[in-house]
Amino acid sequence: MSAIIALGDVKGKLTIPTSDTSEDTAIQLAIDGVIAFITEKTGYEGTATAHTIYRESCQVGRTYEMDHRPIDTAIAVTAQGRTHSGYSTITWSDLVADIIDADKGRLMLLGVSNFFQSFPPIEPPNPIFRWQQPIWPLVKFTYTTVAQTASTWPKDLKDAAAHLAAFMYRQSLTSHLNSASLGPISETYSGRGGGDPVPGVLRGIIDRYALRRVLWTP
Repeated sequence: MSAIIALGDVKGKLTIPTSDTSEDTAIQLAIDGVIAFITEKTGYEGTATAHTIYRESCQVGRTYEMDHRPIDTAIAVTAQGRTHSGYSTITWSDLVADIIDADKGRLMLLGVSNFFQSFPPIEPPNPIFRWQQPIWPLVKFTYTTVAQTASTWPKDLKDAAAHLAAFMYRQSLTSHLNSASLGPISETYSGRGGGDPVPGVLRGIIDRYALRRVLWTP
């Protein structure tokens, strides 16, 4: 994910000349922390990686957001649903999943891959909801993410990440009042005490890309 934040970009926010390398190690530590935060918050990791994740209580026809993105459309996604047969036997049934939005990492669960294969035995508990599709207790999704470059990251997220790394670096130097600026907007913060370490002016941008995990569709 290093492509989202370059050392030179952060030094530019801090107005530190590229020739001055005295603080590069400290700045890189701030960058590494922000990268870990952005990855966890948004699912953007920037590398081509195969992933297997699990979702509980998945219903056919619903859209689910994966933990990583964007999804590689050239590589097939797979899904399997787990059912129990007694206390000791666990059966995985092949399901069909389709990519709804590769950039946002969204897959829809379409149903079983074999027409003669039985559906999961969990029906909605109330008879009034029996028209709904059955629910799989546990579904395993497998997919692969696309490697990203500096030019393919969302520009506002990339800029916010660089601003946040610069802010975290400045916070590591002082516990006095500090500020963050994004264009004509600026905010001032105190380094003392707890609370959200991400400035609100940057939080709004990052939250737009936050994972939602499950998306209910009509």
